Amino acid sequence: MFGFHFKRSVCTIAAAVFMAGSCLAAGPADMYKQAVETMIAQPTGDYTMHLDLGTPIGKMTGVTVTQLKAEPFQLKSVTTVSALNRQGQDVTVYAEQVGNQMVTYTSVQKDGKTQWRKDTQKLDSSEPVVRSMQKQHNLLAGVKSVENDGQDHYKVVFDSSRLYTDNDKKDWTKKGMTKDQVNTIANVLKALQQAGDVSMIVAVDPASQRITHVEGNLTKQMQSIVTAGVDQVDVTASTKAMVKTLANSSTLQMSIDCKALAADADLSVPKDVKDKAVENSKKSKDNK
Repeated sequence: MFGFHFKRSVCTIAAAVFMAGSCLAAGPADMYKQAVETMIAQPTGDYTMHLDLGTPIGKMTGVTVTQLKAEPFQLKSVTTVSALNRQGQDVTVYAEQVGNQMVTYTSVQKDGKTQWRKDTQKLDSSEPVVRSMQKQHNLLAGVKSVENDGQDHYKVVFDSSRLYTDNDKKDWTKKGMTKDQVNTIANVLKALQQAGDVSMIVAVDPASQRITHVEGNLTKQMQSIVTAGVDQVDVTASTKAMVKTLANSSTLQMSIDCKALAADADLSVPKDVKDKAVENSKKSKDNK
């Protein structure tokens, strides 16, 4: 599997485009349709995701800035988390496709120093990974309804029932995922299904014909995932009850801003990062 933060960034961006793009099954706006098709065909860009978690004990914020080049595939992602007015250490991820492998480098803080972990994931082929992903998924399926929400804005309701089926486990296993990975993803998707449909507001720039902003309230989804997750952890009943109460008293807002990647953006992995990186031996062995 790819590095955790790399997957989170890419999956979140893909999900936003997926939910936005899916509305084309029923969406009447030709400009919006063209914008989604542009995003799918040309994913190169600069994406900033904000997650704002409001809890009874204070506010927590996560900001992930992801820069992506489709071909050759290169990615740089920096995540910053702040809680109760205190900022944590940035987590930086580089990723690049090398032939039929995806190689990621993730920063890890240890004893006040930055170390780098290298993960190598074998791909099905050396075909550019973005092209492969475009072929594997129908990005235009799964939307329940679409409404205009102001000039160049659309309210998209995503049908959560289509997030997961029992057959998905077999497909994930065939692709090399471990049993634990399969079960974890399945539990998350089931929890999202139980939370109900997701509503997103999507903004489109008619000049560039690209999606520029996506935002939505993910409170129900967060609460459902936390509830399902804590039930899988070996802790006392009182601890589980406390975590669930905290989640049910909290809110989660998400937004993603999308813009063109700067012409001079350098997303290549720095030489010193490659030199210092330590291979994740377990994942490397699993990928052979």
